[in-house]
Amino acid sequence: MGRRLKNIRLCLHFFKSTLVVNWGSSLALAAFMYLFFDFPFHVFFSLFLLTAGFALALFVKEASFTEKNTWFFYYNFSITKGKLMAFSTCLNAIFAAIIFWGFEYGKRIFGN
Repeated sequence: MGRRLKNIRLCLHFFKSTLVVNWGSSLALAAFMYLFFDFPFHVFFSLFLLTAGFALALFVKEASFTEKNTWFFYYNFSITKGKLMAFSTCLNAIFAAIIFWGFEYGKRIFGN
């Protein structure tokens, strides 16, 4: 396996480890905000997927005592923290765009 492919697989592994906290907190925050504001749910969810949910997931990853040595694991494969966060941010942006445009397209097809 080539080095570049291995680095992508390791970045995907890091991204998968942040998904539960990111998506869970984004869903909870979007549901809470949906109760008080008159915006579609998918707008809030897409926004929180990129901002608050991802920030909380990175905070949990950083503050966790069991995950402290994972940064060294990735660094040993010459993947810095910045590269991991940039890769995860790009994937979150892709998923947020897919969710947002998927709901918008669904509303046009099936109506409100």
